[in-house]
Amino acid sequence: LTLFSSLSNVSIYSVYFLVISGLKQLFVVTTNGIQALIGQLYAQNVRERLMEVFGWTEWVIHTLTTFIFGCTNMLIIPFVLIYTKGITDANYNQPLFSALLTLAYAFYCLRMPYHIAIKAGVHYKQTQKCYLSAAVINIVISIGFVKQFGLIGVAIGTLIAMVYQTFWMAWYNSKNIICWPFKKFIKQIAVDIISSLIGELLTFRISIKSLSITNWLLMSIKVSFIWLVVLIVINLLFYREYIRALVCRVRRRKICD
Repeated sequence: LTLFSSLSNVSIYSVYFLVISGLKQLFVVTTNGIQALIGQLYAQNVRERLMEVFGWTEWVIHTLTTFIFGCTNMLIIPFVLIYTKGITDANYNQPLFSALLTLAYAFYCLRMPYHIAIKAGVHYKQTQKCYLSAAVINIVISIGFVKQFGLIGVAIGTLIAMVYQTFWMAWYNSKNIICWPFKKFIKQIAVDIISSLIGELLTFRISIKSLSITNWLLMSIKVSFIWLVVLIVINLLFYREYIRALVCRVRRRKICD
């Protein structure tokens, strides 16, 4: 953007990325402990327990990513408009750009279970080409599209690179590391898409009455509640065993307390 676009686009990108990068970093921090556990189980070759833990990891990360980034897609524009209120150097109301950037970094988080598996299995050299390819795809497409589409062109480049990397990592993991069936990954992605479409459909009409933190918080409560209900219902249909196990664990903790 600095080389091929305007400084106003750089400013817009920086503000949106400030929000998205914070969410991304939150996911990275929360998965550190999981990586250690999966690495230990992989080294000990405890096959059954490894598959169980990885299945939980994939489901939890995918479900949380869908919830957090689904809500973010609805809430980020009013938040940015409140954050930049009074600033007139650029148009910060960028719905398509924000949607593409949010989706791109949602895929960044969706790839985490497979990235964790690669690190746990110490398959750095074997997967190096995937990381290099994703970087090249991102740079080439972004440069190719930035002059014509500006911010949207850069977001498209990032999105395509992240989608490619997520699918490649899941496929590699299914064949070489934990051997988690690729069809289970496809099922999980399909559930994510169904949940996202329903969540978007039910919340896209919710809007903020006036630009203030109070109104934004009220809007975020409504949006979050609807997305939470949608995810619970959809996961009861497709991943009932995880929901039941989660409820049982919560009940046991309450009894113990």
